[in-house]
Amino acid sequence: MKRILPVVMGILLLTSCQKIIPSEPEPPQNPSKPTALFIGRVSLPQMHYWAAYGRFSEGMEIDVGFMAETLSAFFWADSLNYAKWLDGDTTAVLRDLTTDVPIVEKTITIPSTGVYYIVAVNYRDTTKVSIRIIRR
Repeated sequence: MKRILPVVMGILLLTSCQKIIPSEPEPPQNPSKPTALFIGRVSLPQMHYWAAYGRFSEGMEIDVGFMAETLSAFFWADSLNYAKWLDGDTTAVLRDLTTDVPIVEKTITIPSTGVYYIVAVNYRDTTKVSIRIIRR
């Protein structure tokens, strides 16, 4: 019983999280070669979001692709505007905001060096989302 309780508590903790944020990617070994930052499929419950972040240099290009039955919203933002969005601030600048689409294909050009977040939001029933983020 003592061994089962920590496992159950861990599962409850993991399933109660509202966001899924992969760790910050490592810098590429060869900056001229494309580097996959995240490629995978996630289950995005209703009223949840998924975010990836990293520190990027000015002018860097990031290829982003999302595919789902319907993705409620996609956007990317610097760390200040991402924090505003999390706080519900309607003045947050959400770049390339796209809503209610099944597929998102974007090439993001980083405007200035800093930390940026790439976000997918689901307001509907649980959906499976395929994600591709590649640094060029």
